[in-house]
Amino acid sequence: ASTAPTGTSRADSRHAAEEHLAYVLRSASTGPESRSARVGDVRLDFFRGKDFIAAMEKQPEILDSLCPMKENERVACEGDATRAAKMLEARIAHIGGLLLHRGYVVKCERVFKDPRKGRTKLVKFPHYLQKSRDQTFTADGFYAWMYTPPMSWASVAVSAAFALGVVLMCLFPLAPIWFKKVILYVCLAILGTFAVVFSVRAIVFALVWIVLGEHFWILPNLTDDEIPINELFTPPWGFDRSAKKIGLLQRILGLSIGGAVVFGLY
Repeated sequence: ASTAPTGTSRADSRHAAEEHLAYVLRSASTGPESRSARVGDVRLDFFRGKDFIAAMEKQPEILDSLCPMKENERVACEGDATRAAKMLEARIAHIGGLLLHRGYVVKCERVFKDPRKGRTKLVKFPHYLQKSRDQTFTADGFYAWMYTPPMSWASVAVSAAFALGVVLMCLFPLAPIWFKKVILYVCLAILGTFAVVFSVRAIVFALVWIVLGEHFWILPNLTDDEIPINELFTPPWGFDRSAKKIGLLQRILGLSIGGAVVFGLY
């Protein structure tokens, strides 16, 4: 005869379902968009609460397994769109609270509350976070992953590729001369590209500053170390509105002094 599940077995089953949810959201493409940030002295991956909500809305099977609706609630929501939306929001918040309670994620907040220099809005994904005192799930929060999924075969392959790359770099002195020339030309091309880009930026900045007294940059985020790589080349140009505009007389005086210094050194 079959026996009813005990309280311990039900708790273990629920914990296993919560861990499976963390694994799915942490490792699959169906999870919320995540980025890396420094939280205290460590670097962790994190996601936004609104992205978590959007990801959960696309996975009703997870909602039904971890936060099932009663039949009367389901019937009531079928004819009331507003009530259904509020119920969905509450269910997702409940699941977010489960992840917080189990320690799979920790709620964080921005370290820098104001936009950085030259911007009018806060960045979408900050680079520096700190643990929040309020550990309840909200849509406007940031959540750092504390759960580490088991190592997959893809991770093993990537690790092996890095190890092989290190070995190949150690064997570089033994490489044929044609391979060394290819590496040399590639490095020179990269350095030449950087030299041209920075020279053009400096020349354009100087010309605009002399004529208008404004700080104008081509690729203004190129040297900013607080933004992700995919935002380095946007916008293509822009004025630094936070920089103080220099008057005409001050520019003439500065150019005169600079010219005199260069002439003296020459």
